[in-house]
Amino acid sequence: MKDRLIQIRKKAGLTQGGFGREIGLTDPMISLFESGKKVPKDNTIKVICVKFHVREDWLRYGTGDMEESTLATITDSDEARLLAMFRKLSATMKKVILEKIQEFLAVDKPLEEPVVGYDKNDTEAEWSEKGVYPNTKGTSSTHHPGYGVEVNSRRA
Repeated sequence: MKDRLIQIRKKAGLTQGGFGREIGLTDPMISLFESGKKVPKDNTIKVICVKFHVREDWLRYGTGDMEESTLATITDSDEARLLAMFRKLSATMKKVILEKIQEFLAVDKPLEEPVVGYDKNDTEAEWSEKGVYPNTKGTSSTHHPGYGVEVNSRRA
């Protein structure tokens, strides 16, 4: 794995310090990884794969292609930064964050059925019958059962 870590870092044009900053670690830790004296933890490997668009099997075992297909890559480094910050939290705070994420996921899931039959000329009573509450941004919102919130969905 050490040679593949060096390959990733050099391909990105980074020093050990720069590589470490990208994934939330120090340059001495990167040096330990690259010398083979230490092996990255699973979460560090995942951060490297996301940040540098490499396949986990390739990084761990040298199998298959190095890079993820362009359709599967995540271009935003926010996920890597979030994971690096999450790793610094206490176990109690990690549990709280994970519970909140589960709540967000429950609310953020797409509606089971798209809002259909919306017509801007309908009366408020007709909107109410359909469960649709139009707004001015080209979307309509509908009550998402069980969550007590309004969720926006695009009109077809």
